[in-house]
Amino acid sequence: MLRPFAYWVSESGSVLIGGEDIPKYFFHDDIIKKEKKYVIWAETFEEAMAIRNLREGFSPYTPMGTPIKCPKCDSHYYLGSGECYCGFKRQ
Repeated sequence: MLRPFAYWVSESGSVLIGGEDIPKYFFHDDIIKKEKKYVIWAETFEEAMAIRNLREGFSPYTPMGTPIKCPKCDSHYYLGSGECYCGFKRQ
């Protein structure tokens, strides 16, 4: 299931990719001066980061951690986000 990942940039250059309400929790000093550049619709954080890197002209995104087989669908997911495309979320 696709969900939105917003790409935020603050005045100091801090970058964060996450949900619509993320900046109010993570930008601290830059909370007033932030800009949402765009929203990426993806199934997992890793997929959103890969799309972001393509859009920004960066090298391909390398997920954190080792790929692990999903107990629900036998596909792979990464420990970084703990999310699988099938909807499984590691606790």
